[in-house]
Amino acid sequence: MAFELLLGYAAAHEAGHCLLGPGHSNSGLMRATWNRKDAEAMTRMSLNLTKPEVRTALARLAAAQPAAAR
Repeated sequence: MAFELLLGYAAAHEAGHCLLGPGHSNSGLMRATWNRKDAEAMTRMSLNLTKPEVRTALARLAAAQPAAAR
């Protein structure tokens, strides 16, 4: 796997903690340790977030935007 791709996913994982808190998922980007299946998803640019994770992240991003930007 390309270093740049792995670095990007590591950064996205940490940004996920800023939006979702300190916990980890059983699969996907927010998994505590990645495996071969996760690496294959990374090469397809897939985050594999759960629907609740996506809803939470979007709500927190929307709440962080200034009212004029909404």
